[in-house]
Amino acid sequence: MKLSTKNREKLPKGWSHPAGSELLADHLVEDPRIPEIGLTFPGPDSQKAVDPDLLVLELTYAGQDAGDAAWALTIFPVPSNQKRDLQQAIEERILPALNGWLREERPPSWYLGAHHFRVKLNTGTHELGLDEG
Repeated sequence: MKLSTKNREKLPKGWSHPAGSELLADHLVEDPRIPEIGLTFPGPDSQKAVDPDLLVLELTYAGQDAGDAAWALTIFPVPSNQKRDLQQAIEERILPALNGWLREERPPSWYLGAHHFRVKLNTGTHELGLDEG
């Protein structure tokens, strides 16, 4: 699978992306159903100020069928003091869970819609939550 970086915003002091393209390329599964994933690293303004949770990672799928699909992976910035812990969690827990989601057998109808695999950090408890849809 090819990871193609579409955008990488320069971050202000105090913010970091918890994973880079090298870590992702080393740990994401190869799957012929997924020829390419567009990779984006937005700035902190991508975080919604009204949500107490911070987005960490989001993989989205949108397409008409398996042959005409758009896969996009966004790695959101997090406070720099949380980068190391989040990077470890991404490598040890999140990417294996994401790979399991990517490997799932799906009926053809699944490919006719939009889907996501989302990871959020609860800023109060500092726990990661997964959301699949």
